[in-house]
Amino acid sequence: AVGAAGASSNGNGGNATASSATPSSGTAATTGAGTIIGAPTGTVSGTVSGPSPIVTAGATSFSFQGPAQAAAGTSFDLVLSVLPDQPITSLPFSLSYDPKLIEISSVTEGDFMRQGGASSNFVTDIDTSAGRVFGTATRGSGDGASQSGILLTLRVRALTANSNTTIQLIAASPIGVGGRAVTIQTPAPYQLRITP
Repeated sequence: AVGAAGASSNGNGGNATASSATPSSGTAATTGAGTIIGAPTGTVSGTVSGPSPIVTAGATSFSFQGPAQAAAGTSFDLVLSVLPDQPITSLPFSLSYDPKLIEISSVTEGDFMRQGGASSNFVTDIDTSAGRVFGTATRGSGDGASQSGILLTLRVRALTANSNTTIQLIAASPIGVGGRAVTIQTPAPYQLRITP
């Protein structure tokens, strides 16, 4: 997939309230507080509980974490996480949504590129009329981000009651150390039911 980089700085979002769950290979995991779409796959090293910090085989995968439903007029945080299969130095991405049903007011950088105390550069552009979010996250050091983490948090406002809508990661082009190509597993769209 081919990513697109934005040109303007992102706004400030709220604190993430999404829940987490242990990924299972090739399936979506659900919790009482929300849904994780597109659970990561791959060979995981280590014996820690919860999502493993390092993946040694497979493809870099992404997962959305947010509520399954929201009332019209309310706002919430939607988290997009990354589980890399190799160290990543830069990650251009783009997302799509229906601007008639939801509003995205800000995009906040997560901890993925800053792991290990590294500096990072995070630029985004929200096209509110087209329903697109473009951005690029770049790590300041050349070693690459190799552990799972949050790429970004979207501040989302539900607009139209009695409707179903999605937010999709339509492109992502991670770049590995030394410019290596990175294979990705695109997550299923995040699905939201908007209630009265």
